[in-house]
Amino acid sequence: FTSSLIGFVGGRTNVSSGIILKTTDGGLSWEETVTPASFLDVQYKRIVFPTPDIGYALTRGMCMKTTDGGNHWFVTDTALVSSGGMFSILEDAFFFSADTGFIVGWYNGFSGYTTNGGESWTDQLLSNNQWYSIDFPSRDIGYLVGWSQLMKTSDGGQTWQDETSPLISNSSLYSMEFTDNNTGYACG
Repeated sequence: FTSSLIGFVGGRTNVSSGIILKTTDGGLSWEETVTPASFLDVQYKRIVFPTPDIGYALTRGMCMKTTDGGNHWFVTDTALVSSGGMFSILEDAFFFSADTGFIVGWYNGFSGYTTNGGESWTDQLLSNNQWYSIDFPSRDIGYLVGWSQLMKTSDGGQTWQDETSPLISNSSLYSMEFTDNNTGYACG
């Protein structure tokens, strides 16, 4: 939800048709938004709005964007999608602003960032091929969790250090949330 009345939910209607629904009355009713047709298996897994008008929706191989409050969606970086560079099942995103943010995924593991609103994405080429969740409790401190691995950044995501403990290396964590720079919760 971007306010007490406006919210979004994503999923799919069949194997290749993703759907994003929008409510403007706090969830009492929902309307389908306009999303692009795709040649991929589309199932919207995560929707984030860094501002009320600018939002991003994640699916297999594509990051969609809206600039009109979620009424219409488009592919952010068609060159990356066409080259197969983002053929990953995107799972999570964190945005500092409308233009600057991170996305992560698995299958063909991807952990990337943008500083231009998704016009281009830079793959961070981190070693794990299955990333599931990313969170930044502050502008500099961030965490990235994937298959048996936890990474931490202290410089806003420019570099990442492995923080994997024996407990994490023997498990699969799929989601996390940090309440401050040192306190977080993860599940898997």
